Amino acid sequence: YINQWQISLNNEDWSDIIGEIGDTYQPTSLVQTTYFRVKTISPLCSDTVFSHPFKITVYSMIHAGEISCDDNFVCYNSTAQLDFISQPVGGGGSYSYRWQIASDSINFIDIQGASSINYETDSLTSQQIYRVIVSSTLGCAQDTTNELTINVRQPFVPGTITGNDTICYDAIPGQLSLETSCSGGETPYSYQWEYSDNGEQWELVSSAITPSYQPQSLQNSTYYRLKFISSV
Repeated sequence: YINQWQISLNNEDWSDIIGEIGDTYQPTSLVQTTYFRVKTISPLCSDTVFSHPFKITVYSMIHAGEISCDDNFVCYNSTAQLDFISQPVGGGGSYSYRWQIASDSINFIDIQGASSINYETDSLTSQQIYRVIVSSTLGCAQDTTNELTINVRQPFVPGTITGNDTICYDAIPGQLSLETSCSGGETPYSYQWEYSDNGEQWELVSSAITPSYQPQSLQNSTYYRLKFISSV
């Protein structure tokens, strides 16, 4: 008998595999689902019979998907929630995840314990870059997501005000004004003046929302302070 191996991509249209005559056959690498069978020829009787076809299922190439964050800018010493906005596909449909971090987009390292489909960062004080290595749990290779940069706003530092004064009873003190502006956070800043009789319990000064404030006449010693508010 002569055993000729055949190949098909649809289990209908068959062609001989050139040079593959024998009892065994080692397929080459496959990129799509493929069917195989053996055509057996009897030289004496000129008969031909075919084996039952068998199918080798090939999973599609794995694609890691894409990660993102609601806001790529976070406040100093805050965390960020990172999620997949497009899910992994291919590779059999079952995946494992390895989140990685780098400060330079080159020297990525694994984040210990970060192996789920989403990740909340540690508290950040400097810019960091993240990515995920997605692997097929069926052994069908791996792929890497996009790199996601999380930027960190500088610490919000309050400014200083001037205006210490000693006045007579029921007199009007000098104007209070901003001496040095605040820094960090996110501009534009907004302002709110507050006052206190004892320097401990504070109340808002109505409509006093500019960097300077002119108090009215005072009958008691009074403390003032300016609250700086970052836009984020």
